[in-house]
Amino acid sequence: MINKKDSKNDIAKAVCGGIAESQKAYERLSGGEWAWMAPEYWMTTEVARQLGSVDPDRFNVTLESGVRDILEAGGGIRRGRPAYASRIDGRFDAVVWDEHGYPIGVVEVKRQTPVDNVREDVLRIAEVLKMRAETSTISFGVIGYYFSSRPVVSRSAEINVADRLNKLQASVRDWVGENMPTRVWVERSNADDSGDVWGACSICIG
Repeated sequence: MINKKDSKNDIAKAVCGGIAESQKAYERLSGGEWAWMAPEYWMTTEVARQLGSVDPDRFNVTLESGVRDILEAGGGIRRGRPAYASRIDGRFDAVVWDEHGYPIGVVEVKRQTPVDNVREDVLRIAEVLKMRAETSTISFGVIGYYFSSRPVVSRSAEINVADRLNKLQASVRDWVGENMPTRVWVERSNADDSGDVWGACSICIG
């Protein structure tokens, strides 16, 4: 039997693995182009496929589910005006549901974007987790992030990617606060002889 913590870890790892696989698959399909050149849904779809393979008997995955809908399904709606950060009329890239039809985790996937542009998504996840946390079935969220870089005169692409992913991790911890746990998975690869590097990262919040 997989416990709740292991389930969160497996799902977060699957997000990182899905981002990495989207890079590898698009390289094969396109003859060498990288995932940031593909349509945005390419990466999200591959992440969903990886999520769907974690434990098909226990988890289901939907794409572009409305925040309000999943909060209502999970018992996370509370009286009064919701916090602005929750962006209750928006959507999550992917939602993981348990075998009873309740949402348990939310996923946002970002690619090739400055770290500061991820802040709104992190704050929305944090706010959703705070909404009636004692009764809501939604217990965690995952930020998936992809970044690639070319080497420059003074810095290697590997250092650029490592610095970007490290900055993301530190920023997420700062944004959610010390009372909300975070766990990180990273995958990096030299893609070709040019020295170009891509990186995949997932951060589990909650």
